[in-house]
Amino acid sequence: MDKTFTLDELASFTRNEKNLLEELGLKKSKAKPSKTSIQNILNFSKAYSNRPSKIIGRIEHVIN
Repeated sequence: MDKTFTLDELASFTRNEKNLLEELGLKKSKAKPSKTSIQNILNFSKAYSNRPSKIIGRIEHVIN
C-alpha cells in the first residue's frame, strides 16, 4: 500500500529539495534579455513590413 504524506511532510520535502538544488547550482536562474537586445527587436519590428498581395500572397520586406 502506498504511503500517505501529510502537508507538513510535503512542505518539508519541497524546502529540502530547494536547498539541495541551490547547493548543487542546479536551480534555474531568472535570466532576462539585455536592454540592447530589446532595442534591437523593437527596431527590427519598426523596419519590418508584411503586407497582403493579390498576385503573390504576402510580401515581406525589411527596410534598411
